[in-house]
Amino acid sequence: CRRLLLFLLASRHRAVPREQIIEALWPQLPRASGENRFHIALSRLRRILEPEIISRSDTQIIVRQADRYQLAADAYRIDADEFVRLASPFLRGGQARRLSTSQEQMLIQATALYSGDFLEEHPYEEFLDEERAHLREMQRTALLRLGDHYRLQRLTARALHYCRQALALDPSREDAHRRVIFAYLLSGDCAMGARAWQDCVAILRRELDVDPSPATRGLARRWLNR
Repeated sequence: CRRLLLFLLASRHRAVPREQIIEALWPQLPRASGENRFHIALSRLRRILEPEIISRSDTQIIVRQADRYQLAADAYRIDADEFVRLASPFLRGGQARRLSTSQEQMLIQATALYSGDFLEEHPYEEFLDEERAHLREMQRTALLRLGDHYRLQRLTARALHYCRQALALDPSREDAHRRVIFAYLLSGDCAMGARAWQDCVAILRRELDVDPSPATRGLARRWLNR
């Protein structure tokens, strides 16, 4: 029943068909065996979450709609949802721009809520991968958004702080490398800018078997060849 709870948490914003749950949790079992395992897990989970209920119709936490199941929205509270609420308004649009003071603080608060992969204490549950990737990309984008905000104010130390965090989440992403290089160069530290450029080239070739884009090469030529 633990894995069923994890699945329902990862799918908390939608009602999931029973067949999809079974396929995700017990893909190796025949259909009848999978359905049996599902009902056993569901019954155990309901008893754990709501030990006082007498009838399945009385359940208030695991909601059933026809053959679909979902956790009731008021039955849980997790940091991931608060993170999404705070970060989402600032992640639309690709152009760098300054934030107001209240927006800056809200985005800082959002990024502080992200402390690692979603349910990272269960690293081998593949059905959690999609939610993990979604939240990780939101965090990466939010960090770059803060980095852009500080870079536009020439607060390069703060810009580097957030851009390097974004780069650590996915070292193969060239947009983060480019921001780190630019922030070092704006700060006047051409040696670190050159090192960041070399790291970018090496990582992109190793991880993706590609060279940096013309935009990144142009940035390096324009600043490092002075």
